[in-house]
Amino acid sequence: KFAKGNSCGGDSDTDRVLGEVKCEFAPAGSYAAGAWPTGWCFPLDATCKSLGVKDNMCGECKAWGNGGFQLSEKAMGLRFKGASFDDNQIGTGTYQAMNICILA
Repeated sequence: KFAKGNSCGGDSDTDRVLGEVKCEFAPAGSYAAGAWPTGWCFPLDATCKSLGVKDNMCGECKAWGNGGFQLSEKAMGLRFKGASFDDNQIGTGTYQAMNICILA
């Protein structure tokens, strides 16, 4: 379940929202200040499209090679349809990280 708004209140914790995710695969508008959830949102640009990203979740796309990529938005965090991601239990190889990469 996604936390609502710019907080991680979804599971009563007090840590921050997810601001970056790195997606790795084997050998695949404008950025400006504004109100939640549309402010500080990178547009889906040519880099994202060339990587096969369909929804950049407001993050900037950076290619890593071998089809891997990184999504990053540190001002307000990555978001999907107005919902933020809790950063509990996220890291390399976790289900949450893998699901976010699949979502992109």
